[in-house]
Amino acid sequence: MFLFPLKIFSLLALFSFTAAGGDGATVCIIGSGIGGSSVAHFLRRYSTNHHPKILIFERQAVVGGRIASVTIGGEAFEAGASILHPKNYHAWNYTNLLNLTRKRPSSSEGSFSLGIWDGDGFVVKTQNLKSSWGIVNKIVSFYNGIYLFMRYGFSLVKMEGFVDETVNKFLKYYEGVETRPVFGSAEEMLKWAGLFNLTRKSLKEELVVGVKLAPLLIKELVTVITRVNYGQSVDISGLAGAVSLAGSGRGVWAVEGGNWQMAAGLINISDVEVHLHEEIDSISYLGAYYELKSTKGNAYSCEVTVVATPLDESSIQFSPPVSVPQRQLQHTHATFVRGLVNPVYFGVKAVSEIPELVATIEDPHLPFTSISILKCHNETDMTYKIFSRQAMTDALLDSIFSVRNETVRINWGAYPNYKAPEKFAPFILDGQHLYYVNAFENAASTVETSAVAAENIARLILSRFFDKNSSCPSGIERTSCSGAEREKIEKMFMLPLKILSLLAFFCLTFPHISSSSTTTPAGGDDATVCIIGSGIGGSSVAHFLRRYSTNHHPKILIFERHAVVGGRMATVTIGGDAFEAGASVLHPKNFHASNYTNLLNLTGKIPSSSESSISLGIWDGNGFVVKTLNVNSNWGIVNKIVSFFNGIYLFMRYGFSLVKMEGFVDEILNKFLKYYEGVETRPVFESVEEMLKWAGLFNLTGKSLKEELVDGVKLAPLLIKELVTVITRINYGQSVNISGLAGAVSLAGSGGGLWAVEGGNWQMAAGLINISDVELHLHEEIDSISYLGAYYELKSTKGNAYSCEVTVVATPLDESSIQFSPLVSVPMRQLQHTHATFVRGLVNPVYFGLKAVSEIPELVATIEDPHLPFTSISILKYYSETDMTYKVFSRQAMTDALLDSIFSVRKETVRINWGAYPHYKAPEKFAPFILDGKHLYYVNAFENAASTMETSAVAAENIARLILSRFFGKDSSCASDLKRTSCSKAEALHSDT
Repeated sequence: MFLFPLKIFSLLALFSFTAAGGDGATVCIIGSGIGGSSVAHFLRRYSTNHHPKILIFERQAVVGGRIASVTIGGEAFEAGASILHPKNYHAWNYTNLLNLTRKRPSSSEGSFSLGIWDGDGFVVKTQNLKSSWGIVNKIVSFYNGIYLFMRYGFSLVKMEGFVDETVNKFLKYYEGVETRPVFGSAEEMLKWAGLFNLTRKSLKEELVVGVKLAPLLIKELVTVITRVNYGQSVDISGLAGAVSLAGSGRGVWAVEGGNWQMAAGLINISDVEVHLHEEIDSISYLGAYYELKSTKGNAYSCEVTVVATPLDESSIQFSPPVSVPQRQLQHTHATFVRGLVNPVYFGVKAVSEIPELVATIEDPHLPFTSISILKCHNETDMTYKIFSRQAMTDALLDSIFSVRNETVRINWGAYPNYKAPEKFAPFILDGQHLYYVNAFENAASTVETSAVAAENIARLILSRFFDKNSSCPSGIERTSCSGAEREKIEKMFMLPLKILSLLAFFCLTFPHISSSSTTTPAGGDDATVCIIGSGIGGSSVAHFLRRYSTNHHPKILIFERHAVVGGRMATVTIGGDAFEAGASVLHPKNFHASNYTNLLNLTGKIPSSSESSISLGIWDGNGFVVKTLNVNSNWGIVNKIVSFFNGIYLFMRYGFSLVKMEGFVDEILNKFLKYYEGVETRPVFESVEEMLKWAGLFNLTGKSLKEELVDGVKLAPLLIKELVTVITRINYGQSVNISGLAGAVSLAGSGGGLWAVEGGNWQMAAGLINISDVELHLHEEIDSISYLGAYYELKSTKGNAYSCEVTVVATPLDESSIQFSPLVSVPMRQLQHTHATFVRGLVNPVYFGLKAVSEIPELVATIEDPHLPFTSISILKYYSETDMTYKVFSRQAMTDALLDSIFSVRKETVRINWGAYPHYKAPEKFAPFILDGKHLYYVNAFENAASTMETSAVAAENIARLILSRFFGKDSSCASDLKRTSCSKAEALHSDT
């Protein structure tokens, strides 16, 4: 019945040997689910001085616990924990670490239809038109949203605000370990995050008295969600209920091939001795150690024991006895059917009229909780998943289904039966070293809450048994580690403190870093790779050369003409605060950048300009032709309501063209995602044209954005004239006559979920250089590159010369003075100069024909008119009603006189002139990746397609693979840090340490 992954068989040989004990201590973990595997993982990750022997006992034949797959009709589906929240950072990082691929479950799609059934009919029924055209699905989704809003009103927004507030409190568990305590109890852990009070009351009580939701919403939609996710009514305890509601939101995901792979992978990389089919039936404390006995008659001695399985229905005997609150597990019956549902059962005429998810209200007479389509094979053959509180009999199934080809039943002791006020078992069961991960489960039961509890248990063990504070984790996306501090070195630009400390490192590691180049290269192959430019392109080339090559270790030199690394990623300081001066935001699907933040332990943040509640004004020189509401409140619910009204306002102005535009952007993004496919299926590209054609993006570079949107997407002219123009002007300083692909990328940069690196995006480049064993030359500008047969000679403006077998140009050649011998040919192009002016002061409402500053939108953008003096003015930081920091984009320098007319107060002004990106004009022409047919490479050749941090990283990865395949005669190995890459080799699971 259950899918036994082939990968597990390959792991058994690894598991069968005895792990080295390190300190002579043994940690025994009972349970191989996400809780037990996470304890093992964090013990290894957080401890550098101790390496205990770790044993994991699993009574089943497979690892994973309640994360399991079921096979029906030859296909595998999630049987237990099936979805994960986009802010489940432990699970997210596990997928990165283990090189697993994330997918979007069909039930999370916005166009997925819902029917709420009361036994007589559908009291709620959304549209279920499913089209292969994404734009059609978006329109259906929009109509469904309006339909639900008409039924439930602003209670929907209030509910979302309640969930967001709870999720934000939960995010405290990802804070750095230097500020986050080790918790001795679940109560202490919950109180610290401000979540404990929610376990004292029912969800219904909180939603009625606290949030003040409409009764109809609670009776229908909220009830459906708690029944589907926890098999329980709205009388469920408040925190578990809030977590259940969070699991119904957008952006939920799962692991391609089964979530169980997270547990299997963590065990694989954690140097663990695993005992499958070994059930522990007694744990006895014998003074210096615990003796564990199994049903097989085996005995094990363990200084530390961790119970990572629910004790509620366990037969484990403890000596001495331990005390845990009595609780019942909520049993959920999951029935999988391949066949066809019977429309007559639901009182409709055709199967197509039945929603893809049918859920029921709370009524003891209704035989099931939900029926959902897992896969549509064809119109008469589908796979369904049914949740129910009692077993589904054959007779009942035959009344619901007209065709039933195959049926699989599972009875899960899935999660606690939640009842407020909750009582919690102790994390430390005996006051010694017997720990209980599942004590936290009475707060909420999910994959992520198990991982959060497991991390705390690992830290408890390290601090109590090994008497050691856990070190700062390297794989937690939101963790902030001290030592990543930065300080100002120049008046305007920020030079990272990390770089100063790195200079000493570089000098110590490479004593030959100096003005001399006469030393012998130290690279493993006696080869030297020289990279010109320390931005995201150059640093990524160095990173991927190291990551993809296991047999070669060339010497890598990076030359940077400035005093700081980062290239066009830089920060500017004004009024004592640092702000992004160049590349400022990243898309949620920028997977290279996302993986860099994980790898380097950087913290992501949401820029204020990407918040949905920020107000927008489009100014034509005479007045605001578009002006959204700009009420900014400390109450998230108020901002959500404002955001909703703004969405309605924009829809009333632009209509379904907004949905069409989003569909166009999504289509382009999905094509771009091909660049994250595994290297075993993705070619190494020798030209930009070839790279773009492979992903289906090349044709967009042959036409303007305006041409594509008018003739292809058929957008309304008003939307193009106003909103699209505003976006391309802000992001690229150019009009809608920009080439199509660059324009599409620009539109993607205006969507939701945008993020940046806390402290500055430059840290990605600095961090990659730091970990890539690089010799860094700051303030060294290369002015000539000469090919001398076996190598290239690089000369700098300081008079130094360097010999390099491979040379990579990772800086735009458009305004470069580098001389090449022999000459190289690149298409002539201009850089688009953008003037960024930072002002601390106060904007003048009179300039905009308004009476008060509060009437001015937070982002003022202009239409395409040569007489308008700026592209945009946005608020970067609000200090008080009379003191703010602004960022002004313009195509020409902003004079003092002009600034004084726009600002009534101007305390400080900083100006930057950026040669920021190419001036795009279709049809685009591309420089070659290989400038001379030998080993002179050009990362920025790709920039004529689109210029972003991520496109630079994508191009850099390809350049690194080109070098490895052409110079070293080797295919690049599978990347371990690409979240979408599928690796065929087992070593990919071991590569992130």
